[in-house]
Amino acid sequence: MALSRRIKPGFVVVFQDHIETLLNLLRDEARRKGYRSPDESD
Repeated sequence: MALSRRIKPGFVVVFQDHIETLLNLLRDEARRKGYRSPDESD
């Protein structure tokens, strides 16, 4: 992909880090509302 080659690797790392943080926040919010995600079933 030409696009990813143009983007600086550092930016990609930071971007992925933000995505991970957002996903964690969403997961915590869902847990507060009593929703259990499939990968958490024990």
